[in-house]
Amino acid sequence: MRKCWALLIALFLVQNLYQQGFRGLQITELSYNFGTVKVWDNPPAVFTFENTSFDPLYILAPKTSRNIIVEYPRNRIESGEKGEIRVYFYTEKTGNFAEEVLLYSSATNDPIKLNVKGQIKAMADNALTQCPEFDSNGKIKQQEYTIEGIVVDKITKQPLSNAVVRFAGTESIYTNGRGEFKQKIPVGLYISLAKADGYRDLNLMVGVKKDMEKIVYELLPLDVQPIEHDTIPPLVIDTATVDTNILAIVDTIPDENPNFSNSIYKANNIVFLIDVSGSMKQQGKIDSLKTAMLYMAQELRSIDRISVITFATSTKEVLTNVPGDQKEIIMPTINDLQAKGTTNGVLGLEMAFAEAIDQYIEGGNNQVIVVTDGMFNGTNSDPRKATDLIKAYNDRGIILSVVGFGGDQQAIQQMTKMADTGKGSFIPFESGELARPKLIEEIKTRSRR
Repeated sequence: MRKCWALLIALFLVQNLYQQGFRGLQITELSYNFGTVKVWDNPPAVFTFENTSFDPLYILAPKTSRNIIVEYPRNRIESGEKGEIRVYFYTEKTGNFAEEVLLYSSATNDPIKLNVKGQIKAMADNALTQCPEFDSNGKIKQQEYTIEGIVVDKITKQPLSNAVVRFAGTESIYTNGRGEFKQKIPVGLYISLAKADGYRDLNLMVGVKKDMEKIVYELLPLDVQPIEHDTIPPLVIDTATVDTNILAIVDTIPDENPNFSNSIYKANNIVFLIDVSGSMKQQGKIDSLKTAMLYMAQELRSIDRISVITFATSTKEVLTNVPGDQKEIIMPTINDLQAKGTTNGVLGLEMAFAEAIDQYIEGGNNQVIVVTDGMFNGTNSDPRKATDLIKAYNDRGIILSVVGFGGDQQAIQQMTKMADTGKGSFIPFESGELARPKLIEEIKTRSRR
């Protein structure tokens, strides 16, 4: 009899444990670490879930800090159904952060604790610094900040009244009698133009954000000639002091890579911005890209530098300014590239350009290479903003080329326009071995002396 009771109790405990272990909302990873983020633009922390109970359930309103917004399904979640929860963090501060979200469901009174952490190095110009407001349709209202500026004569420093200042995509602003202006502008990165009668136009790239400094436009009168770089006296070397023996020795040093000679090709600062969205898995696209990148990596020299940023639902920096001869670092990183998520490339452009500027090689080839198989979509994906951004950085010496997979004509038009604006190449990629030499050929073309 005792054995029967013991067996019944054991069966009850096993059944109870089974029901508890397989009941409710199951989340694969409870912690999301962004790591070190060079340019913060409010990327989401994505958590995947599954309803492992035998009944439908609902996700209830979570408890969070004021700096957190949680996107979660409001509809009924059936047994066995899977989905995503996205956590957005808003801040105006750089440095380390750690936030906790208490997530509730209709299956239990006990919350699930989600943790989000990371380190922010700098804020993107389009970053929202506080939780946004929503309109009646549930869309985020555009955050605006007041900008102030002044337009002056570059020679006399006198203010210019009735000058016109315009930020791309906004209405013109006129200066007052003191040459000043003040206006609310949506947060973002803009190409601005200042004009006045009798003066040369001036373009400035401006990031609109909280607590901006006053913008100063200094316009040059039309009757004053701008200083040209070629008016600087050339450096004259006294040939009588040159040690010809040393020159002979230097001339005999063999090239690190005869196929990529230092005397023919300049040093390269290459930043790859790579689409790792789910569609890149199809038809061997990501594998073809890896083949081409590995072939390129074998050719790189110690004077070359490579950085790799991936983009899909969010952006991630996976290589930063690695010398070309450190192949033991570059090649495993290339091999580890995986495709998943949606294509949101505009968010990655700013990070890629910032990286290219940070690692700028004076007199070298400074180039961003975008790799994608389709249209840039998702939030903040206005093609005009991408064009303005590319033009602004091209004016600062950064070339942009685009590697494109697929035959979508609308996407090809967008990619070709991006490459034209960046004064680089649009490179159609075919899957397979034909893609192998294309990256190193493009780099050689741009870096040839």
